[in-house]
Amino acid sequence: MNFYEALNLPSSATTGEIEEAYRTLARKVHPDLNRHDPMPAEARMKLLNRIRDTLTNPKLRVEYDQQLEEGSHAARVESAINGTLRESRDDALFWRRVKLTTAGGLAIGLLLGFGSWIFDFMRGKQLEPPPEPVATSVAVPTPAVAPSVPKTLPVPPPLKKKKGPEVVQFGSSTEQVMELMGKPDQVEELAAQGIRVLHYGKLRLVFKDNKLIPGSGIQRQP
Repeated sequence: MNFYEALNLPSSATTGEIEEAYRTLARKVHPDLNRHDPMPAEARMKLLNRIRDTLTNPKLRVEYDQQLEEGSHAARVESAINGTLRESRDDALFWRRVKLTTAGGLAIGLLLGFGSWIFDFMRGKQLEPPPEPVATSVAVPTPAVAPSVPKTLPVPPPLKKKKGPEVVQFGSSTEQVMELMGKPDQVEELAAQGIRVLHYGKLRLVFKDNKLIPGSGIQRQP
């Protein structure tokens, strides 16, 4: 079976006919309509998207038609299924790593945040002046002496609290993060998935469609 047969169309079908056949099949195999079987539905939808993307792109369609005429195995649906399954496995592994790094990053962030708050709280307790002694009601006679001029003691300047680190919010763009944190040590691009990863030392910031997602944190040691 080839891509045209999968859409139940002849090889001479127009782009409009291909789009219409794609929409008809998408309404049947979309994962949102097959929640009882989400993984196979997602794989079928990816395969259908690949068929539509190939046949509606003039350059890719010419190359595919040439493979079809030569009887190449790459032009068969079975080959596309194998490629789609490999991509699905790679995506599943990638998002599993993202979840692990997110959990580790959030745990470390909570520890650092509470540690700083406890440190500031304890330092504030140490800086509080001791309580003044309570005066008694017993009158003590004092000798007549010349009044002394009170000395003016210098007042120490108030201690400045150390400003805490800026917090990068999920949903920030790469431009906002780079403006706050500067140029990254390394940029990793996964264009097919719309993923960009900025590396700051051991810190990995993961962006999906130019938005920071809950997949960022301290990179695990190998």
